[in-house]
Amino acid sequence: MSNESVLLVPVYLNQRIVFDLVAMLQGGISTVTRVSETTQGRATTERDIGAGFGLTNAFASLLKIDLSATRREASADETAKASHDERVHTPASLFFELRGLLAKKGLLHHDSSTVPTPGMFLEFSATLRRNPVIEVLDALHQMMGMAALFSEPDPTPAGKHLKGGKAPKKATPLEQIEQFREMVRTGETIDLTAGGLQSGHRAVLTLESQYLNDPAMGDLVDGTFTVVGKVMRVLSEGEGSVSLIRKTALGRMPSAMLTSAFDGLNAMSEIQGFALPKVEWEIPAPVVQVLPVAIYT
Repeated sequence: MSNESVLLVPVYLNQRIVFDLVAMLQGGISTVTRVSETTQGRATTERDIGAGFGLTNAFASLLKIDLSATRREASADETAKASHDERVHTPASLFFELRGLLAKKGLLHHDSSTVPTPGMFLEFSATLRRNPVIEVLDALHQMMGMAALFSEPDPTPAGKHLKGGKAPKKATPLEQIEQFREMVRTGETIDLTAGGLQSGHRAVLTLESQYLNDPAMGDLVDGTFTVVGKVMRVLSEGEGSVSLIRKTALGRMPSAMLTSAFDGLNAMSEIQGFALPKVEWEIPAPVVQVLPVAIYT
């Protein structure tokens, strides 16, 4: 990471932040660079000019001596050729420039044993994971949907469960999971969690989904990525936790009710026989919240 010339392949790039930061650091922004190149050529023409000296014909039969003197004459023509080239920055190449500017000005801090501070630009490498709540709900929804395809239909006709009237409609487990998924979604942002930093902190990253290469985040699975972002919040040991459902209606529910709800979700996963991780809806301190500028490999 200390090599600022490493080529980057972003899987997440917040272009709006990149443009703003470059404009702040350079007093404006130019995405087009005009390059002029002048090439000079030299064409040379050479010819030999000679003079021959001989003896008189009387002596020619006896001896022929060829005395010649030569000189070289050269003429040259010079031409100049000018070409103009316009090079356009892509968002990724502009981030490459931004990363170099931050490093040059001493504003980019690399992961170390030093505790991060709010406001700093931090670069670190970690294995990323989606919001565990959404990850488990999505997996349950997909698995239960597949199970429903292969299950036998209910032989009892609709409305015949109770004598003399229709049975009250009860949501199926699949419908319940779908409703739960809608409750925990937070619009255009999504949280990722990252393993421990060298300082001992875990990290919570809040991404804007429109800047992801793959909205399903398939390219963020099973890999180690480098993150450049601005630290928004730092919680030390014993200072609480960061909720992964803080932007939803569930985030306003009492802790005991949430524990009961997610314990039920974990129990449903076990009953159905799904090998899913335990639902985790808050990340305890020590933890840092980071607004990512880019995630790249």
